[in-house]
Amino acid sequence: MAVRWAGSADREGVMGILDRYPVESGRCREAAAEILPFGLHADADAVTRKLVPVTGAHSGWFVCPKRSMGARWSHHYAVRMQRHYVDALAGVDGTLDGEYLDEHWQYPDALTWLDEPLEDETDETDRE
Repeated sequence: MAVRWAGSADREGVMGILDRYPVESGRCREAAAEILPFGLHADADAVTRKLVPVTGAHSGWFVCPKRSMGARWSHHYAVRMQRHYVDALAGVDGTLDGEYLDEHWQYPDALTWLDEPLEDETDETDRE
């Protein structure tokens, strides 16, 4: 099952965003910000979410995608819509929310989602 975009122009728009911000770019925040309006067009409940390491005694400092990027990420942004996450890892069709962490991330039990708006991040070294 894939995301049902409002039309082919929306799907193509998201594909263009993912082409501009591939995984290797480390610019998930910008991609999520640009994808969200398309997501809202297809799902009024679409939101951006921030993936971070779980805090606590056995927590990590980084989120580690299964696909090696050569850089460490302290967090990651994706758009959640229609029970899917859409980002450069999941692609334009998205990955079901219940499968997303296991499919795309190492140590999924050590990760958690935060529901917070996209903030202005100016530290380029902490971005992904």
